[in-house]
Amino acid sequence: MIGQGNVFRCLQPPGHVFVVLTTPDENGEALVVNLSTLRDTEEDCACVLQADDYPVFIRHKTVVMYRCTVWGAVAALGTTRDFAPMPDLPAATLAKILDGALRSDFLRERFKRIILSLC
Repeated sequence: MIGQGNVFRCLQPPGHVFVVLTTPDENGEALVVNLSTLRDTEEDCACVLQADDYPVFIRHKTVVMYRCTVWGAVAALGTTRDFAPMPDLPAATLAKILDGALRSDFLRERFKRIILSLC
């Protein structure tokens, strides 16, 4: 069963990594966000991850793409050939991402309320 902190890599280019931010609700829906290498043009740096935050994947400074956060069914992440499961995020890294979500100017307010409801 897919849960909070699970990580999946898209097998289609450019191969982004997606993180399940919340425990799926009774409909199997949760918040999901992707990670991307930090670029000079990046607007949202509310959460910059370093290699030691998730050494399985991160090699360069990486940002959480809060503006691309989606709410949706997550079961497909574990059953489709387009995604491969990766090791779960360390608890401290998940907490860092959730904290950044609340500070981000790019995350929708309704998504912030969902995260706050977990606290």
